[in-house]
Amino acid sequence: MKKIFCFLLILSLSAFGFYPSVSSASEKSQQEVKEAKQYVQKHVPILKNEFKKLSRSSSLEDIESLIEKHFKEYPAPQSLKSNKISVFDAFPEKQHKYEKFSGKSLNLNNLLNDIKTSSTGDVFTFESKDNTVKVLLGEFGDINILEQKSISNPSVSKAKTTKATGIQRQTGIGYGTYGTKLYTLWCEGNFSYNGKTVKVISKDGDYHKHPSGSILTLDPRGLGKERDASIGKYKYKEVFSRLRVEGVLGFKWGEWIYKARTVETYIGSTVDGNIYGGLKSYK
Repeated sequence: MKKIFCFLLILSLSAFGFYPSVSSASEKSQQEVKEAKQYVQKHVPILKNEFKKLSRSSSLEDIESLIEKHFKEYPAPQSLKSNKISVFDAFPEKQHKYEKFSGKSLNLNNLLNDIKTSSTGDVFTFESKDNTVKVLLGEFGDINILEQKSISNPSVSKAKTTKATGIQRQTGIGYGTYGTKLYTLWCEGNFSYNGKTVKVISKDGDYHKHPSGSILTLDPRGLGKERDASIGKYKYKEVFSRLRVEGVLGFKWGEWIYKARTVETYIGSTVDGNIYGGLKSYK
């Protein structure tokens, strides 16, 4: 079965350390701002190099283990962890670049497919037999992960007129700027197809807010739901999970900073059993 991997930058809701802090300029220690800037400038190139050295066949578990180990070795300054200051206090010249996209609906396929067109950061791809993981390492050290994985094998009906894709799962994980795992959102579906029609056989989905993501408010707006995504004569079926995410200080999603967004992971199939998936975001 052919597979089309449309990797969207999932739920890169890296909530900590982005929006300007609430303290006044006089309350912010210049030493703390300098410390935050030096921290980002030091550890991000090291993390980038660690991802480059990681085997291209590494699993999601391997990737998350690398992240955990890195931030234990390079812990963030307390001023960043407590949101006393933000990376925009350390890099004020960067703020306008991110805020200018505020209010727009976004689809991040292009960002992962052609990272050279963006100043967001670096994309690393890891592939094995049954899954592909893409990691976006942002310029401030924020990390966004998208995994597409085959949970079960394809099958064929006894009459050999209908085939099934097997269960396919799309997972998105968002990390903060200093290695804190904030949330996970996923959906999965099994699709039957015969070259003319496509149907959803099974569907599921869920989300998880990790302890470090307590600053976020997560409101599910549909988990493991089915929809017809057909366009004219082209037939598609999808399963999606949708979540409203709000952050006190704002969160970073790819190139954009928001205080609130509705995001969804989705997985779909064509009438020929081609699988695609990713993330969409709405205001």
